[in-house]
Amino acid sequence: IYNTVLDGCTRHGRMDLADILLEDMDKYAVVPSNFTLGILVKMYGRRRQLHKALEVVKELPARHGFLPNAQVRTCLMCTCINNNALDTAFEVFEDVKKHSQIIDAKAYGAMISGCIRYGWLARAVALVDEAYGLNQQGGKSPPSRTDRTDSHGGQVLETETLEHLLRSLAQHGMMEDHGVPLLERLRAAKAPVSGRLFSSAMGGGGDARWSEDHKAVGNHGGRTQRPWDRAQY
Repeated sequence: IYNTVLDGCTRHGRMDLADILLEDMDKYAVVPSNFTLGILVKMYGRRRQLHKALEVVKELPARHGFLPNAQVRTCLMCTCINNNALDTAFEVFEDVKKHSQIIDAKAYGAMISGCIRYGWLARAVALVDEAYGLNQQGGKSPPSRTDRTDSHGGQVLETETLEHLLRSLAQHGMMEDHGVPLLERLRAAKAPVSGRLFSSAMGGGGDARWSEDHKAVGNHGGRTQRPWDRAQY
């Protein structure tokens, strides 16, 4: 019941009541769980107290003899991102990869979205490659350990995440150097990618080389061929 009430306080912004509840939990020796820990991470994140979120993930499990699970670590990553600490989020992400047998697909999605938010687009592309187990030659590297995999052993990311990345690459003039090669690597690896991605590739509008110089790279049978046609999905 403590977890339920604590979660409700956090969701409704009643941090004063949450503090009182935490004091009661400590007073009556209520043993916390990973669910409790996740709530606390969210609470401190919303209060812009990242240092406390990091502290509680380190100290609470050590005090009560349990390990933070992947969901807690992913929650901590998101808290870091939302508190303008992307470098710290990457440290947590590396810790997730080190300690987890299976990497939650949401962990990759959160880090890719964080990179997009802060303009680290090349890093976001690298994370997509890592998630799908791709190498720069378009083949497969050893697959990442995830709980959502394709038939080839790689990650399956949310379509919205990849769409957002492609739109951002187009808007920043990076489609030719990063976006198209990424799509071609995905094609070569037979990764399951939605056709909606091509709408994102076409609709970015910010890459002059992409939107003008590369609108047509040839005419085949009366049909204009565009750069993304090379991916042949």
